[in-house]
Amino acid sequence: MIASGPKLKSGKVPKALRPATGDREPELEICLGRGFLAEPNRRRQAVREPQRELTVLRTVFEHIRVRGVPGLVAWHTPNENTRNIGQGIRRGVADVCLLHRGLFYALELKISGRTPTADQLAFIDNVNSAGGYACWCCGLDAALHVLEAWGLLKGAAA
Repeated sequence: MIASGPKLKSGKVPKALRPATGDREPELEICLGRGFLAEPNRRRQAVREPQRELTVLRTVFEHIRVRGVPGLVAWHTPNENTRNIGQGIRRGVADVCLLHRGLFYALELKISGRTPTADQLAFIDNVNSAGGYACWCCGLDAALHVLEAWGLLKGAAA
């Protein structure tokens, strides 16, 4: 969906929004259906990284569904862009939370070149201090290795 650029009362596009070459208006588009505007080339950059992490997350949950040990409970808490912290939502909750035989596990997933935020590291530390098991890892292979080491997946990844 393409939206026209903002205009002044005179009908002209503000100078700051004009392209460096020519007088044509920059094309703006609604980004991810969330109602904010971004230049098309910036949108592609901003969306590419989360999609790769989302792909790893989905693949991890597919392995859990197929290879998870009996009695394993696993979930993802979608609070990445939440502003309602006062409603019991906690920043930094790991991407994959698991419960098995009374033990709590938390796994924060990252893609190459990324590291956890301070809130995510605090959550990992809190889980480990409370007697659970938590860590962060980089990439799908590392995530599957951690879940196998914790004894939560049957077999080994190919």
